[in-house]
Amino acid sequence: MKTMKLNVVHRLLLNSYLDEKGKEGGTLSEQNKMMKVMDRLVLSEEETKRINLRMEESTLRWNTKGEDGSDLDPVVDIELTDEQADLLKTLLKDKNEKKQIKMAEAAPLTELAKQLEIEL
Repeated sequence: MKTMKLNVVHRLLLNSYLDEKGKEGGTLSEQNKMMKVMDRLVLSEEETKRINLRMEESTLRWNTKGEDGSDLDPVVDIELTDEQADLLKTLLKDKNEKKQIKMAEAAPLTELAKQLEIEL
């Protein structure tokens, strides 16, 4: 088992990558594995409301701080099986090798790579 400490941007980014990979096609088994990881990463309705997750001009936006300055984007522990962690490692390595990393993704991906113990 692998425990990852993820905030909203990590979870949304990984879900986006998994969704993109799923749209490329694959076996039913591969799709099911990706869906199980996505289920672990999905934001709850409570989290979505708390951070005011919304779409603005085709971009997801959310509040990281409350009106009182409190942190609305805390890190949460997400438990993954070794197989699920390996799936994320492969996914991130593949995106990196294909030079598909965008500037805005660099910092969170560096943090994810460190947790997954991979070099990008």
